[in-house]
Amino acid sequence: MGSGLRAVLQNRELRLIYLASFVLSFTLNMFFFVYPLSWTELGLPKSELWKVYLIIFFPSVLLGFPSVRYAEKRGRLWLLSRISWLLIAVGYLAYLVGATQEWLLYISGGIFFIGYTVFQPLLPSFLTQRVALQGRGAATGCYNFSGFLGAALGGMLGGILSHVAYSLPQTVGLVLLVAWWLRGLPNPPDSPL
Repeated sequence: MGSGLRAVLQNRELRLIYLASFVLSFTLNMFFFVYPLSWTELGLPKSELWKVYLIIFFPSVLLGFPSVRYAEKRGRLWLLSRISWLLIAVGYLAYLVGATQEWLLYISGGIFFIGYTVFQPLLPSFLTQRVALQGRGAATGCYNFSGFLGAALGGMLGGILSHVAYSLPQTVGLVLLVAWWLRGLPNPPDSPL
């Protein structure tokens, strides 16, 4: 293991960013593996799912990117990352309790995706601001690997767990989000903490 890779693996703040990449990818894939199944259970044809996705994605486009710019200009990325985590967790919780009700499915999907759309783009910025130019390749590789691993495991476990119990993927996702909070969310380099 080269000194560049060793350095980016030993840095606590970078490890929090890698963990965030893993958890966000894991929860995204787990959520969107079971989410369409809930809609088809309610009788929505698979060919109509695009309408649901359009409805839940549109608010994230309208709110996500402007909120990042607003928070960045005011030095509030730390607060925005915490609000985003909360939205993701609330989206999972609403889905867990309301997977059989159409209006709660819309709300859970919309809230989850707004939180994800705001949080995920913060991470590459947090990463590159912490790493010298010569270490960015190794750091970005670890970041991307963490995301790919999270995406793969989230999708696979979403499928496996949904066959065990219908609410199990949402429960596991919510538990992972709480564990991530307890372990520590990444902070922007200019964070007050």
